[in-house]
Amino acid sequence: MWMKILQRLFLLCVMMLIVSVAAFLAPVASGGDPARAILMAHTGDPNLDPAAVEALKVELGLDRPMVEQYFVWLGNAVQGDFGRSFASKQPVMGEIARALSVSVTLRCRALAIAIAAALPLGT
Repeated sequence: MWMKILQRLFLLCVMMLIVSVAAFLAPVASGGDPARAILMAHTGDPNLDPAAVEALKVELGLDRPMVEQYFVWLGNAVQGDFGRSFASKQPVMGEIARALSVSVTLRCRALAIAIAAALPLGT
């Protein structure tokens, strides 16, 4: 039994590693330069200063090797630090908490309606 539990825990760790690598590589696989896209979204100007693009790459850590970027990202994610939103400049965890509270409220109301409808129907 202990071997089965250890095997499942090992498979869980492997699966979490695979999912985290996929989540990290998804934006990379979309192509393009993230620093250029962020600056273009904020300025609306397609003719960006190369020095500004390079400065943003350094600020975001995009100038480091991909493996180092992954382990920094993973370490921050494990600690609950998901960085700042590019759109609102607020911490992402705050944005998630705000959206989660609305989702939980909606879920509870839907459950209450389902129970209220199911009880009279006898199901």
